[in-house]
Amino acid sequence: MKNGKDMFVLGICMVLLFLFVFFLPQLTNEVRNSAKNQEIEEEKIPITYYCERDVDNQYNADVLQKATYTIKDKEVTYAHIIRTYKFSTIEDYNSYKDSIIIEEVVGEEVNYTYDQDNLVVTETIDRDINKIDPSDLDSNFPKTYDNLLIYTKGQTCQATY
Repeated sequence: MKNGKDMFVLGICMVLLFLFVFFLPQLTNEVRNSAKNQEIEEEKIPITYYCERDVDNQYNADVLQKATYTIKDKEVTYAHIIRTYKFSTIEDYNSYKDSIIIEEVVGEEVNYTYDQDNLVVTETIDRDINKIDPSDLDSNFPKTYDNLLIYTKGQTCQATY
């Protein structure tokens, strides 16, 4: 009986040795080739980035901001921003309307529309970033795609590639 057990153990050892010699190198080569052939995909940079958010304000109004940023070579080149202020009282509406001061900035166009019946003021801002002097641009305005991602964190955004 002892001879039969020895033959069985020898058979198991031969099978394990075969698996070790034959399959282990193939598995190692497959893993090595997989790692070697794995391409690192570059980050896709969108051409436009549209975001919506509710804006905190001191005007007793609900403010919805919709902004579309145009991006070229990881730089923000243009921004189209629409802010809609919805007031609950005529006093708040008039107070905000009277407080508006439009500053002329090269490369930036600001327009307001007023709907007194619904107590809504719509502010539309178009910024051509390349034409605006850096000193005239808001210090926290995102000038690069990476900064735009930080600036719009928590907002509802949609990228177009």
